Amino acid sequence: MEPRIHSILDALDVAVQPLLSLATSEIAGYEALARPPGAQVAPAALFETALAGGWMTELELALAGRAFDTAVGLLGSGQRLFLNVHPTALESRGFAQRLRRVATKQGMRLGRVVVEITEQGPITAPEIALANIEELRAAGALFALDDFGSGYAHMRWLHEIRPRFIKIAQSVGTDFERVPWRRSVVQNVQGFAKEAGCAVIVEGIETAATADAARE
Repeated sequence: MEPRIHSILDALDVAVQPLLSLATSEIAGYEALARPPGAQVAPAALFETALAGGWMTELELALAGRAFDTAVGLLGSGQRLFLNVHPTALESRGFAQRLRRVATKQGMRLGRVVVEITEQGPITAPEIALANIEELRAAGALFALDDFGSGYAHMRWLHEIRPRFIKIAQSVGTDFERVPWRRSVVQNVQGFAKEAGCAVIVEGIETAATADAARE
């Protein structure tokens, strides 16, 4: 890789966002969020640059290392770390093995990790992606489909991915109780997830009214 890319990866940081159980109001886990170097650089721009430049896998592994390092001292009993992974990284041969090495280096057990497969791009090499998924599953990782239904319809791989969680995008979840079509999406995803044996995570719950609607 170019020295410039190395410097970007070395300067990366992550923030962690708590995920609350609506039933108990307790913290069930944390999601790791990328924070690029430089206040003017948006995370989306960083991922677009990495995708165009062909170093998405290196970016995801670097972020995983930062996230694992943070999570080791943060996670309480029963809590899990949710780690976003772009489909392009999952389609990289040997990605699962490399991610396992990163976890071992940081002292993180993959049994405490939920790999969130984002819908930022299509799965174009399913044989490689699914092989990586199975290797990570064998190491104890669980899986989630992030922003379900908002992008490239990874539900076609639902049977193979076997996610434990389905996440509803913030663009749908925020104030969904006040917008009929958003409420319908949440209800439909909840019904689908129940049949598939998944738990639902709703992003964008920012008011007591939305939390009450989600509990309902």
